[in-house]
Amino acid sequence: KKLPEPLGIGYVKNGTSTTNGSSRYNAILIGNSKSMWPMFIRWLRSEYALKIHAAAEFTEGAVDKEEVLRQLLHNDPLDAFVSKNLSSVFRSCGFVSPSSVISFEFFWSNGKRSKIGMSTA
Repeated sequence: KKLPEPLGIGYVKNGTSTTNGSSRYNAILIGNSKSMWPMFIRWLRSEYALKIHAAAEFTEGAVDKEEVLRQLLHNDPLDAFVSKNLSSVFRSCGFVSPSSVISFEFFWSNGKRSKIGMSTA
């Protein structure tokens, strides 16, 4: 598995410029796509079913399905879906060439961001 050749945005090492390219930061822009929605809906249904099952085990059968759905939708499910799937892709690239991907970071259009190290991904 290989990521498409991303836009290189410079070489840095410990916050300073370097000419030897020992560390490279790349950018990949991923936009909203209509082909994503069917996969997201399947994932969301699956997550809902898992949470209903977990709640049923925890409460010994008495489950407030509306509350489970409310909590699922409140926790930014689209962000979770995208993060989970992209993390999987980025991790697989790191496993092919372990030194090539050390960490990755998500930047969301709402200003939220999260950095994920390969050891915690």
